[in-house]
Amino acid sequence: MTTPSPIDAVTASAGTGKTHRLTDAYLDAVAAGLAPGAILATTFTRKAAAELLERIRGRLLADGQADAARDVLTARIGTVNALFGRIAAEFALEAGRSPVADVLGEERGAALFAAAADDAIRRHSAAIEPAAWRLRVEDWRGLVQDIGAHARQNGIAAGDLAASAERSLRGLLALLPEPRADAERLDRALAEAIGAAVAAIDAAGDTGVKKTADALSTLRNAAALAAGRPLPWVEWVRLTKLDPGAKWKAVAQAVAEAASAHPAHPRLHADLRALVDGVFRCAADAMDAYERFKRVHGLVDFVDQEHEALTLLDRPDVRRRLAERVELALVDEFQDTSPIQLALFLTLARVVRRSVWVGDAKQAIYGFRGTDPALIGAVIAWAPGASGGTAERLPRNYRSRPGLVAFHNDLFGAAFPPTGIPREDALVPACERTDGPDQPPPLEVWTLAGKSWDIALEALAQGVASLLALPDAHPVGERGRTDGRLRPIRGADIAILCRSNERCAAVAGALAAVGLDVAVGRQGLIATDEAGLALAALRYLVDSADTLAMVELAHGGTASAAQPAWLEEWLQPDAARRARETSPVLRALDAARARLLHLTPVEALEVAIVAGGVAEQAKRWGDAAGRLANLDALRGLARTYEDDCRARHGAATAGGLIGFLAGVAKGGDQPPSTDPGAVQVLTYHQSKGLEWPVVILLDLQGGPDPSPFGLSVDGPAEGVDPWRPLDGRWLRCWPWPYDAQRKGVHLDTAADASPEMATARVHAHAEAVRLMYVGMTRARDYLILAARPKQTGWLDALVDGGGAPILSLPSGDGPADLQVGDRPHRAVARILASPADGVDAGRDAAPDIAVFTMPTPPDTEPPVVHPPLRVAPSHWTGTGQAAPAAVIRRRMALGERLPLPGGVDMTRLGEAMHGFLAVDRPDIPADRRLAQARRLLDRWAVPTALAAALVEAGDRLWRVLAQRWPGATWRTEVPVHGRLGLQRVTGRIDLLLETADGVVIVDHKSFPGPHDQWTARALEHAPQLALYRHLVEAATERPVTGTVIHMPVVGTLLEVAEI
Repeated sequence: MTTPSPIDAVTASAGTGKTHRLTDAYLDAVAAGLAPGAILATTFTRKAAAELLERIRGRLLADGQADAARDVLTARIGTVNALFGRIAAEFALEAGRSPVADVLGEERGAALFAAAADDAIRRHSAAIEPAAWRLRVEDWRGLVQDIGAHARQNGIAAGDLAASAERSLRGLLALLPEPRADAERLDRALAEAIGAAVAAIDAAGDTGVKKTADALSTLRNAAALAAGRPLPWVEWVRLTKLDPGAKWKAVAQAVAEAASAHPAHPRLHADLRALVDGVFRCAADAMDAYERFKRVHGLVDFVDQEHEALTLLDRPDVRRRLAERVELALVDEFQDTSPIQLALFLTLARVVRRSVWVGDAKQAIYGFRGTDPALIGAVIAWAPGASGGTAERLPRNYRSRPGLVAFHNDLFGAAFPPTGIPREDALVPACERTDGPDQPPPLEVWTLAGKSWDIALEALAQGVASLLALPDAHPVGERGRTDGRLRPIRGADIAILCRSNERCAAVAGALAAVGLDVAVGRQGLIATDEAGLALAALRYLVDSADTLAMVELAHGGTASAAQPAWLEEWLQPDAARRARETSPVLRALDAARARLLHLTPVEALEVAIVAGGVAEQAKRWGDAAGRLANLDALRGLARTYEDDCRARHGAATAGGLIGFLAGVAKGGDQPPSTDPGAVQVLTYHQSKGLEWPVVILLDLQGGPDPSPFGLSVDGPAEGVDPWRPLDGRWLRCWPWPYDAQRKGVHLDTAADASPEMATARVHAHAEAVRLMYVGMTRARDYLILAARPKQTGWLDALVDGGGAPILSLPSGDGPADLQVGDRPHRAVARILASPADGVDAGRDAAPDIAVFTMPTPPDTEPPVVHPPLRVAPSHWTGTGQAAPAAVIRRRMALGERLPLPGGVDMTRLGEAMHGFLAVDRPDIPADRRLAQARRLLDRWAVPTALAAALVEAGDRLWRVLAQRWPGATWRTEVPVHGRLGLQRVTGRIDLLLETADGVVIVDHKSFPGPHDQWTARALEHAPQLALYRHLVEAATERPVTGTVIHMPVVGTLLEVAEI
C-alpha cells in the first residue's frame, strides 16, 4: 500500500475558530507558492463552502493578491459530493462512462430509490406481510429503504446483504430458547385456556369490577384475532400479564401459563426469519432496480460519485495524474464523514503531499445520517501518528463569555473521558471575550412549574416574554466583537432548543399565545391560504372549466357565515360566465392561457401568481414577509418537480406540477421567519453550526435510551483496519416482536445481557453527552437550563469516570451556584409558573375568523410577464421573435421504413438513435457498429434486436449525405451558445456539415408517422432550425446553406428553406 502523506488532525472545539484555521492553512499554502488550483478544500454544506471561499478571497484581496483571489473562484472548494463528483467526472473515461451525466441530489435520489423499492416491495409483500403483521412491524417498507441507504453508505453490495441477514438472525434467535416441536399444540393450549376463562367469567356474570371487565375484553379480543389467523405476538405477551382480579386468579394463571410459551414458539422463530430475510432480499432487489434505472437514464447520485471516486483512486494511473494536479487536501467537519467518505479521505491522503483534517469528535451527532462516531474517533486518533502528521488543538474560544467557557471546561472535561474522548480534547484554555460592565451571570436555571407540559410551556413563554420586556436587563454582545461592548436583547437573539419537531411546534404555539413572533420550521405549506390561492390560480390557468378554482379565487377566505350568499350565486347556470366577465383576475388568467404551452411549470406558476394577484392579496392578510416566503417555498417545490422530471427523463407540465404538489409529503415545509424580532425555535440537531446570544435548553428530562433492536451498522469483530474502514462492515437488523410490550417477555432480559446491548449502552451514553455539548456551546452570552421539577434525566447522564453525576442544579429563586463537581459557577435560579396557575384559561374561546376577498387588479395595468431567461432551441417556437416562414425545398428518399416491433417506446428509441448516429461512422467495422448499437439500445431499455435497423439508418444517411454534399466534414453533437435579445440560448446540433460553400445543419427526428404528415411535422421544427442558423452564422461568420430534417424511421431527408 502507498505510504500516506502526513495527516494533520486539528481538534476545533465549539467556538474556537474552525473556519479561520482552515483559511489560514489555505493562505499559508498559497504564500508558500502553491497555486489555488492545487488545493482541495472540502466542507459538508454549501453554506460552509461559500463562507470559506468568501473568507479566502477576502484575505487575498486585502493582501493585494488579486490574481490568486480570481483563481480561487475556479479552485477545488466545495462540498464533499461536489469535489469527489468532480474527480469522478474528470476521470469518467477511465471509469468507462461518459463524463456528462445527470447528478441526482440527495432528496431526488432518495425519492427515486423509494420508487425502485416500491416495485420490489410489491413483489416481496406476500412473503413478508403476514410475519410483519404478527410481529407488529408495521413500517417494514421503511425498513427496506433504510437497509438500502445504509448499505450504499457503507459500501455493502446488494449481493452481500444475504450475509447480513444470516448474521442478524443468528444473533437474534440466539436470544430466544430453542423452538418447540409442535406449534399447533401450543396454539391449541392457548385457545382452550382463553375459551375456558371467557366461559367462566361469562357464566358468573361478574363484570362489575373494572379489572375483570378489562381482562374479559382482552380475552375476547385475543379469541377474535385467533379465530381468523394466528395471534400477534404482542397479544401472547398481554395474556401472560392478565389480571382479572383475585377471584379469577386461577383462571388467569392457566391463560398466562399457556401464553408464556411464546419465546419458544416455532412460529415466532419462523416469523422473525421471514421478516429479516425478506426485508434484506427486498432491499437487495431495490438496490439492483435503482442501479438499472440510473444506468438506463444516464443518472448518478452522490453515493455513486463517491464509490466511483474511491474506485478510481485505487488505480495507480489515476492517483499519479491526480497527484500532478492536487498537493494539499483540507477537510472541514471531519467528524461528520460517512464511512465511504472516510475511505475517500484516507485514499486521498495517499495522493496529495499533505492533508489537514479539522473537526471535533465532541460534535459528532449525525449518527442517524450514516456517520459512525466510533469509527471516526478511532481513525482520528490513529492517523496523525501513523502518517507522520501532527495533532493540534485550537486553544482559544472566540464565541462565548468567560463564565460559559469555564462552565463547559469543568462539565465536559469530566463528562467526555468516560466516552473515550480525552479530557484535554474537551478543554479550551483561553477565552477571547470579556464580560461587559454589570452584565448578569451567564448561567440561569428555570424551573417550569405545572402539572402538564402545556402548562409548563406557558410558564416558559412567560419567561421569554419577561426577557424581552426588559431588553436592557440582559444585554448581549455583537457577533464577532470581543471587547465587551453590549446592546439590548431582541427576539432573534433567543434560541430555544427541543428534542423533537413536535415539541418545537408546541413551544411555538405557547410563544405565539403570549404575543411573541416565532421563527420555527413548520409543515403544511400547501395548506396555507397564500399557497392555496396560488394553486387555484394555476389550476384555472391550466383548465378554464375548473369552477372550483374559480370559487376559490373569488371566495377562498370568506367566513362560513357568509357562505350561503355566494354559494347560492354559484349554483346558478351562468355563474361561471358571469364571473369571467366581471372578474379582472379571471380575465388576466384567461389572457395568459394562450402562452401556457410555451411555459415551463415554474414559469406557469409564476404567471399564475402574477396574473392572479396572489402576492398582493397575501400581503393584505398580514405577516407579509412570512406569506411571501411561503410563495417562494412553493416556487422551490415547482423547481423540485422540474428536477424530478428531468431526472426521470419525463415531461414536465403545469398539470403535472399540480398533481405533484397535491402529493408533497406532509404538505411541504414552510420556511422559518426571518423577522429580527422572532424567537428561534429548533431542534438540538438543527442547531449544530449555529450560535445565539441566548440559548434555552428544553427537554432535559430524557436520558439515554439504549437498545440493540432496530437497524444498525456493525464493524468487524477483530477491529477496524484504519486504511480500509469499509472492510467487514455489515448491517444488523433485530426487529422487536412485541410492539409496546417491553418488559417481562424473556427477550428483554436476554438482550439486556448481550454484548450488543453493552455496545448500545456505550453508544447511547456517548451520543447523549455529545448532543448536550452541541446544545450548550451554541450560547454566546447566556445559557438557560429550563426543566420541569425532578425531570433532568439527560443532565443526570453526564457522569464522571466513577459514574457519579457531575452537574447539580440549584433550587429556589434568585442568585445561586450551579455546582459542577466540586466547583461552583455563578448563576441565577428562577421558578416560572403559568399566569393561570394551571387553569387552562381561554382555551374554549372561539378564534377570530379572518375574512378576505380576492383583489381586483385594475384593467389598465395588465400583469407584466417576461419571457424565460434560458431558451432551448428544440422548444423555441418563435414566440417573442419573428421566426421566418419556411417550406420543404427538397425531399431525399433514404430507403424503406425501418421495421419496428409493436409497443416500442419511440422516445427511448429516439434517444438510442441519436446516441448511435452521434458516434457512428461508415468506416467503422460492421461488428463494432452492431455492438455499439446493442449497447445503446440496452441502455435505453429498447429491444436489442433493433441494432441492425440502427446500423441501416446510419448506412443510408451517410451514403446520401456523401452524394448530396461530397467532401464535407462531418461533426456530430456540436454545442451552440448565444443570445436572442435578452434571452440566453444553449443547444446541441445533431450533425453539422462543413462544405466549401458554407455549413449544413442536420437534425434527427424519430417521427414514425404516415407519409402525409411528414411535411407538417418537419415544418414544426423550422423555428428550431432558424435559431440554429442564427447562432451558427453569428459564431462562424459563414453562411448556413442548408437545414435538413432527418427522419430515420420513415427513411427520408427533408430540406427546409426559409421564404
